Amino acid sequence: GLAVDILNEAARRQAIHLVWVPIATGSMDDALSRGVVDAWPALSRTPARDKVLHFSKPWLESNYCLLSTQEAEITRENTAGVTLAVARSPRVAALASRFFPTADRRELPTNIEAMQAVCRGEAGASFLDATTLDAALLARPAGCEKAVFRVHFVPEASNPVSIAGRPGASALIDELRDGITPLITNGFFLRALDRWAGLSGAQARSYFELKEVETRASTYFFGLVLLLLGAGILFWQMTRQLAAKRRIRAAQKATADSESRFEAFMSHSPLVGFMKDEEGRLVYANSRFQEVFEPLLGEFLGKSDFDLWPAEVAAKIRADDVRVLSSGQSEETVDSVPGDGEPRTWLNMKFPFRMGDNAFLGGLSLDVTEREREKETTRLSEERFRRAFEHAMVGMAVNAPDGRFLRVNPALCAITGYSAEELLGMTFVSITHPDDLDSSARVRANALATGQTGFRVEKRYIRKDGRPVWVRVSVGIVRDASGLPASHIALTEDVTADKMAEELALLSERRWQLALNGSSDGIWDWDARENTVFYSNRYKEMLGYEDADLANVPEMWEMLLHPQDLVYAREMVSEHLLRRTPQYRAEYRLRCKDGTYKWVLARGAAIWDADGAPIRLLGTHTDITERKTAEEQLVYQAHHDPLTGLVNRRYLFEQLEAEMNRARSAGTALSLCISDLDHFKAINDREGHQAGDDVLKAFANILKEAIRKPDVAARMGGDEFCVVLPGTDDRQAIACLNRVRDRLESIAFGGNSGNVYGVTASFGVAELGAGETAADLIEAADRALYQAKREGRNAVGSREL
Repeated sequence: GLAVDILNEAARRQAIHLVWVPIATGSMDDALSRGVVDAWPALSRTPARDKVLHFSKPWLESNYCLLSTQEAEITRENTAGVTLAVARSPRVAALASRFFPTADRRELPTNIEAMQAVCRGEAGASFLDATTLDAALLARPAGCEKAVFRVHFVPEASNPVSIAGRPGASALIDELRDGITPLITNGFFLRALDRWAGLSGAQARSYFELKEVETRASTYFFGLVLLLLGAGILFWQMTRQLAAKRRIRAAQKATADSESRFEAFMSHSPLVGFMKDEEGRLVYANSRFQEVFEPLLGEFLGKSDFDLWPAEVAAKIRADDVRVLSSGQSEETVDSVPGDGEPRTWLNMKFPFRMGDNAFLGGLSLDVTEREREKETTRLSEERFRRAFEHAMVGMAVNAPDGRFLRVNPALCAITGYSAEELLGMTFVSITHPDDLDSSARVRANALATGQTGFRVEKRYIRKDGRPVWVRVSVGIVRDASGLPASHIALTEDVTADKMAEELALLSERRWQLALNGSSDGIWDWDARENTVFYSNRYKEMLGYEDADLANVPEMWEMLLHPQDLVYAREMVSEHLLRRTPQYRAEYRLRCKDGTYKWVLARGAAIWDADGAPIRLLGTHTDITERKTAEEQLVYQAHHDPLTGLVNRRYLFEQLEAEMNRARSAGTALSLCISDLDHFKAINDREGHQAGDDVLKAFANILKEAIRKPDVAARMGGDEFCVVLPGTDDRQAIACLNRVRDRLESIAFGGNSGNVYGVTASFGVAELGAGETAADLIEAADRALYQAKREGRNAVGSREL
């Protein structure tokens, strides 16, 4: 992590592009020598490496320590005859030989395995890089879960590391190293070091010494109580107790420092970190966890996964945790949990550990949603290519640069008359008509020489039965990283019938031009072979465009389509091109030049070639805007009250039934409100019906402003109104209606007489109960309304379920 942060920042400032490559197997030296990578970020120098690699100036120093168990404490002074486990590395071997010449060295593949040898008692001590110890103390390797270690630093065994690489990359390596120096002066390097340093061996040692001192202190204290029986022994014990307290305070300070370092590490970690107890309750979460999940979960500490996540997600997470705790082994898991607007995928590294007699589970999580999405996109892309290849209506083939067929589809076999097995032993040259070989080769050679991405050629193939067939071949050139052709992807169409029909096509074209000039509708013509579209002048005039405003490309039609009609219009075209409908017919909206939309009736029919493939689609556009406007007006009038613009009684009952069904399915609340205006008849009689209408419209506007988009407000007739409130219990409904009541009461109305008067309303609310019908709910709300009237009007009445 530290190397990635530092080198990425240095490269960015030096305008050097770095590509990080994961090395799954093999050594660093092997990866560099084979050219798998150009450089290694942190490598120590040896005489052997100096002969084949280029090293920059050192940019980091690696420190080493001696690790042993508490029972067999090994220091630099007592390693004679001790089995010393070291990683298999020239540098580590040289340091171990220099500082521990009398030890019996045992080389193992990795530092972790050297540490495990100590835990298993196969080695008295191991000589480790301190950063390896940091990682091991956070996630204990197998066999070391309960080990208590002694750590002795060897300050003289520092190891300067450099950026190492192939000689050909030496200039860039040195430039990259020079870019690190400013990062040290401006503080970037130190911030990165703090972020990635984690625990240190010294802090870990202090932690274990603290536990030892605390244990001794407990023993001393217990002994003190017992020895109070003797005055002389009491004084001696008190002296020892005071010394123990001093040691405890020192150990507590070391522990506080260690915990402070740990908290700093976890607070600055880019990974989500957490700890759970054996029952699955969350007992610790780092700042990254809080940043990601607190807005979603709220208070989370002390809660289990079943308190925080949906049951299915929580069950899977808990099963993983139990398995890790039971096995005592670290494990990678993948979970999909709710996120901000969409589920997020997390890669977790979970590990068990113990503190005293209690078992805990720790974990670090990385958001891999984008990575999983890219993997799924790649898989779907490959699957779509495979399906398109196998089921394409045209012949498709993948050819090697020398022309050999590597893969063919059934359509190409049908065109050539050969089976797939036969074609895979041939080249495209072997089935090309002799008279067309030279012209075909010239087109291909020109495309390769000029760096084109592909080319197209018409020529004849010789079928297996000896008959020639005219084909149109579209070839895409796939190049490797060096720009050389790696393969060709060829699409082959049988155009024999097209060749024979060219003369007839010319005659048809003249007839077509006559039809264009005489039609009052907009006419369009899509050529499937060339993927071009012709739009008549009348087509463009209908939408207010000049002839030069619209390009003759299919994409122009899609750009003009109303976004809500795009999928439907495409489906109608596809249905006809697949011959599922006798003609193409659709009604949709097209954007005019002034930004408005016109409704058009599109009608058309396809022309097919001898193999049944569409080669053209021709049709007309008729302006039906006035008809559609009239239809929409009729629908609106059928559902809405003409005075207030609210929905009418019939539409409300339809919506009420639908919302009741949704509420029962989802297990959510639903409330119904019925209201009427207090003494409305007196307003009509005193101020006139126009004043009454103004009051009704004002009240309707208040309802529109007060309710949400999913809510439905209706005028039932006269001064009676009704509101359906999905997802709302009676308490919430009452609060909403009180705001409506207060707003209405605050308005001053003026009538024909010039008087200013106020208007109030009464409301009845009922929440949907179990087994109730729409009629039951309406009756309950109506009773609540009359309760409000009996209690003096200008109030909200409700029932208790």
